[in-house]
Amino acid sequence: MQNISNAAIADAGPLIHLDEMEWLFVLETFSTVWVPPEVADEATRHRPHWKDSAPANIRIEAASPGARQWWEAERKFVQLDQGEKAALALWRSHQDAILLCDDLQARTVAQDFGVPVMGTLGLILRAAQFSLRPIPDVRAILTDLPKRSTLHLKPALLQRVLDSLPEE
Repeated sequence: MQNISNAAIADAGPLIHLDEMEWLFVLETFSTVWVPPEVADEATRHRPHWKDSAPANIRIEAASPGARQWWEAERKFVQLDQGEKAALALWRSHQDAILLCDDLQARTVAQDFGVPVMGTLGLILRAAQFSLRPIPDVRAILTDLPKRSTLHLKPALLQRVLDSLPEE
């Protein structure tokens, strides 16, 4: 297994989707996964027991008041939901972290600010990269993703990801 070095800040989407597929274990590949309280609440509304399956490196943490003021004043954030705003605000305190997010608009805003982003698909691929699951298991969960998860994605994108996997 590769060294676990980087940290992450989670939005609700990846927490919900990974829990739906029983793949929250992939979050173990991060040193820490910070989750704003707004995100934890949203994930709990959709998946009441997600925390029961979450790895021990999950840390619930609120953004500082200064960071919260920053995103409240930023016009690009107007269309984002409270969890996405809270996750981006928390990133101001943990700028070495990757933002875990599936929402296209939130990902675009994050990238505009130089925030590295990874979604559920990238997290599933990470399971193979870190030798948590073999390629055939990763291929199987990706193939089942539309049936086992509420993640909305274009079939062409899923096919490109499947095609990117090495044959094994």
